[in-house]
Amino acid sequence: MGASGGILTVWNSSLFVGSPWLIESFAVGVSFVSTQSNEAWNLVNVYGPCQGDERREFVQWLFDLNIPDDENWLILGDFNFIRSTNNRNKPGGDAADMLLFNELIRAQSLMELPVKGRAFTWSNMQDDPLLEQLDWFFSSSCWTTSYPNTMVLPLGKPVSDHIPCVVTIESSIPRSKLFRFENFWTNHDGFMEVVASSWSKTCHAPNAAARICKKLKNLRYNLKRWSKGVSKLKVLIQNSNETLAIMDTLEDKRPLYVQESNFRKILKTHLQALLKYQNEYWRKRCTIRYFRFADENTKLFQSLATERYRHNAIAMLRVGEVEIHDHVGKEGVLFNTYKECLGSSKPTSMRFDLSRIIRRIDGLDQLSAPFSTEEIDAVIKEMPSDRAPGPDGFSGCFLKKCWQIIKSDFYDLCHAFHAGGLDITSISEGYITLIPKISSPETANDFRPITLLNCCLKIITKILANRLQKVILKIIHRNQYGFIKGRTIQDCLAWSYEYIHQCHSSGREIVLLKLDFAKAFDTIEHAPMLDIMKHMGFDDRWLGWMETIFGSGVSSVLLNGVPGRKFKCKCGVRQGDPLSPMIFVLAADLLQAAINDAYTQGLLELPIPRENAGDFPVVQYADDTILVMQSCPTQAARMKLILEDYAASVGLKINFHKSTLIPINADHQHASGLAGVFGCSVGTLPFTYLGLPMGTTRPSVLDLMPLVHSVERKTSTALSLMSSGAKLTLVNSVITSMLIYAMCTIKLHPKVVEHLDKLRRYCLWAKNSDDGIKANSLAAWELVCRPKRCGGLGVIDIKIQNAALLLKYLFKFYNREDVPWVQLVWEAYYPNKVPHATELMGSFWWKDVMQLSGTFRGVARVIPGDGCSSLFWKDVWFSDTGSALMDTHPRAFSYALNEDDSIAMVLRTTDPAMIFSLPLSVQAREEIREIQQGSSHVSLENGSPDVWVCDLGRYSSKKYYNHCFKQVKADEAFGWLWKAKCPIKFKMFGWLLMVDRLNTRNMLKRRHYNVDGGDYTCMLCQNPPEETVEHLFFTCPFAQQCWSRIGLMWPGGTNRLAILHGGREDWRRPLFMDIFLLAAWSLWMERNNQHFRGIPRSFVAWLVRFKLLLGLVIHNCPEKVHPFLSDFIVNLDS
Repeated sequence: MGASGGILTVWNSSLFVGSPWLIESFAVGVSFVSTQSNEAWNLVNVYGPCQGDERREFVQWLFDLNIPDDENWLILGDFNFIRSTNNRNKPGGDAADMLLFNELIRAQSLMELPVKGRAFTWSNMQDDPLLEQLDWFFSSSCWTTSYPNTMVLPLGKPVSDHIPCVVTIESSIPRSKLFRFENFWTNHDGFMEVVASSWSKTCHAPNAAARICKKLKNLRYNLKRWSKGVSKLKVLIQNSNETLAIMDTLEDKRPLYVQESNFRKILKTHLQALLKYQNEYWRKRCTIRYFRFADENTKLFQSLATERYRHNAIAMLRVGEVEIHDHVGKEGVLFNTYKECLGSSKPTSMRFDLSRIIRRIDGLDQLSAPFSTEEIDAVIKEMPSDRAPGPDGFSGCFLKKCWQIIKSDFYDLCHAFHAGGLDITSISEGYITLIPKISSPETANDFRPITLLNCCLKIITKILANRLQKVILKIIHRNQYGFIKGRTIQDCLAWSYEYIHQCHSSGREIVLLKLDFAKAFDTIEHAPMLDIMKHMGFDDRWLGWMETIFGSGVSSVLLNGVPGRKFKCKCGVRQGDPLSPMIFVLAADLLQAAINDAYTQGLLELPIPRENAGDFPVVQYADDTILVMQSCPTQAARMKLILEDYAASVGLKINFHKSTLIPINADHQHASGLAGVFGCSVGTLPFTYLGLPMGTTRPSVLDLMPLVHSVERKTSTALSLMSSGAKLTLVNSVITSMLIYAMCTIKLHPKVVEHLDKLRRYCLWAKNSDDGIKANSLAAWELVCRPKRCGGLGVIDIKIQNAALLLKYLFKFYNREDVPWVQLVWEAYYPNKVPHATELMGSFWWKDVMQLSGTFRGVARVIPGDGCSSLFWKDVWFSDTGSALMDTHPRAFSYALNEDDSIAMVLRTTDPAMIFSLPLSVQAREEIREIQQGSSHVSLENGSPDVWVCDLGRYSSKKYYNHCFKQVKADEAFGWLWKAKCPIKFKMFGWLLMVDRLNTRNMLKRRHYNVDGGDYTCMLCQNPPEETVEHLFFTCPFAQQCWSRIGLMWPGGTNRLAILHGGREDWRRPLFMDIFLLAAWSLWMERNNQHFRGIPRSFVAWLVRFKLLLGLVIHNCPEKVHPFLSDFIVNLDS
């Protein structure tokens, strides 16, 4: 130990037997065995050097550390690394170091144990301290399932510049006693009978809401009793396995009787169903809802559920300087916090003349039309099946499966609500679940409260939300983008990028004010919301509904799955209610109306003059607001008054001390004076808005590090527990989806794309235990990124997808859609100009988009309107051939004076000398005559913009992405592969087989691996031919013995795809590809068992495994092939 750092590992020898196995200057490793239970685990205590050769040695040691997948490891200590810019309280950090540290974590498949209640663990102890998280706690993936309830809790920091922490370890996760409908119940015999019997009982209640509440309560009771026989899956699975073992032991001693054999078959089918239910149970609780794993891996789902628990569990709350750890104390903190904001109404004073500043909309009375049964049915159909339920415990899956039994009562509820006067208090209770807003939440305010509502109330509010969505575009100002169909978050960011650039280019002194509203959704008052809606034109019936919903809300906070005390919601809108976001947006729109009014009266001036400016430059996405104004103290003071009046009118509080003023073309001293007017801090460009860097320059690698870091964390999610097929699903369905938001908005930095591809490659190929090769790419990335129909794995090519998503902007732009940024760009850069014939101008964002104009015009043609935005010679408009005139009429084009003339310029000019270089050749005159005849039907209309139509049909990024691969052809066998019914891990294996990328001995030879001193013969038959894919799976004598039992005869040949075609032609029965994949997989397992585990190949073992896999697949197959598959499995034993 040293004075400024060191490592000490001590243990209680009465509890653990410790054996040190590593002692280095930067790490001490000890293996422990419990004296109580003989459980074994490893602890590595780390102290990472800060710089120099020792740091490089430390990094290399971490890379080389061998952590077996099946052992429990804890690695913790001061690593002297940060993972992302979020691990510092100030800007900065070395991006290369972050990437390196995350690569270390990923390479070892470590899972982070978050420090509960602390964002940073180290301080430089200065007056204005630099805070960082340098201390990290990691476990192996095996630890996650062995000790799921492992927490890291911070302690006080009396002396050191590091915060001491304690790791608490428990082997089970506390389970909530709340009723929760399990979706797998619907597949059990007797479930529908229990529901029908319970629901049909007479229930006396004062109204429709109370009646449904009572029926759901009775149903909960009956389902709890019924489910005792089906919910103890672990016990049932254990009993089934033990019974099967007894039957197998009995068969070793004598042949089974017919009754015993049939019983065993029934028991196997029952066990397969139980395993499926167990997977569904853990799948529902795993952290990645939008990830549909196709293979069955209960251990994986359990690990993901554990990670979710660790992330969301509240181990400690801080109030001032006091840390509270006990449940009662934490519940009290949460109750007081949310009762104060949601449960207490504050007096408001409307300081605006709503009748003057709010535009009344005609026709809103249509929102109060009677509810139809079709409308209610549609809501049930689109309701998600797997979302967390409210206090009643029932999910969307229950509603869908049981709708025919329960729908009449729900129809009555909706009609009674429509009539007005219905007391819905009995169904209006909600559970507030707390989602961390930051990685290490410390206080109650560090969580986002999401309310879980009862299913019946959610049906009503969803109906109202669907109706309001149809008219809200007519009500809300153009620069409010939150939760409104037809206005996207990308449109919001596009306007912001472009307007900020124009402010910067103007040279004027301008400031941006980024506002921070304190708990806006939770504190906005009900009365002003109703008043605003009334002045907008909503009728009395609608207002009565809103008053009923506002006045009936009751909530309680869930603390680690346990509900706290109830309180009545007297203000705010409950996040989690489908209607709440749009109601909030209606009230938030008052701010734009008030600022517009001040602008109209001359109190505010535009930061940059514009003709037809319309609204004052305010951009809002719900409560995320940016104001743009002149850098003027008078303007700032007037804006401050408007903001204060707005906050007082609707009950909101603006956190000016958390708001930021960003100067553009203004010096820091002047900006500081303006910031003093608002009481906010001064910021700089770029700043983060809606999760992306916002500024006048292209985002750097460091700016995009939060995106990279989020992917880094996901790629370390239980990879060692995943099959190769699950990893493919993770890459395609989760990791790539995480990038879509950024790719929809900006062109990603090439270095970022390079690193993201590296992460995805690692995720796809890491620790491929099926073939014993660790973290080596088995196929070229270009092949992997081809669509499945083109012979690839369908992994998205980021560059192509980025371009495909950005092209949407160009279709909006060229077709002049009614979106603010479109109007802004046209007016600023292209008055009377053809955009793609003009040099690049505008913001970095717009330049990146316009660089795709050539790509856009390659998949689009023009229907001339006024002919001003399209080129006569270079754009496709003249015919349906898909070619421009410069290609179809090259001689006429060669005489053009200006190859960038617009269609309007040429067609409206009567003097040929204005267009062509005279005299013309005979051939050119003939081509011009053809053009004149062909364009005679074109009638240009002033004020009618050109229409750009996508040649691929209605444009979508998916269509363009597929278009990029139209020249790539693949064998039709790949189509058979992906249409197979077996789990995706077998399809992944089949793909590797078909593209000859399995690690056969021949492949290892081609990759220059030295195997057994140069022995590359077949592992199964030990014959002289090299172990190629063709030999191992088709011509090897052992393989042929297996295929013979199935009845598959392969033609001769050396091409695996040709052999597959021949075998399929001879098969002439269903499920050819499934049977081939499962049988080939079993062969591969026999080969690997012999090679890696020394287990001799066995025909019986192959057959048993093959039959078991077939039995699992039957659940995914259409019912019409069940008889064939059942007979096929039976005949395998004959």
